[in-house]
Amino acid sequence: MTRPPHSRRTPGIATGPEPAVQPPEPAPPPGPPKPNAYDPPVGLPGLPVGVLVLDRATGREGTMRDVLLYLPADVLPGPDARPARRLAFLRPVGGGREWTTEVDQVVLAGRSRTHSVSGPD
Repeated sequence: MTRPPHSRRTPGIATGPEPAVQPPEPAPPPGPPKPNAYDPPVGLPGLPVGVLVLDRATGREGTMRDVLLYLPADVLPGPDARPARRLAFLRPVGGGREWTTEVDQVVLAGRSRTHSVSGPD
């Protein structure tokens, strides 16, 4: 049984012109950063993470933990999907289970209940 000949390139023997190297295409301009789980918590304007706040929807006081865009897991993304909501994540004073509330319901604890701080959407 004989083996087929190998088709190796031998150094020093010209086999034809080298293909032209195309320059890489320029990268698209960067857009606004997309939020992800690795971004540091930001809070709201005037209500940074760690400040004591009041949830006007429930009347509970808690510590501001973060503000995130929330889309329920049962909602499929697509052009017909409803937009994500901005929710504030709050933790009870002294510990316990976090809860979420709409950002327009969050006020600095001890302030008038008519004054709220919510950032631009």
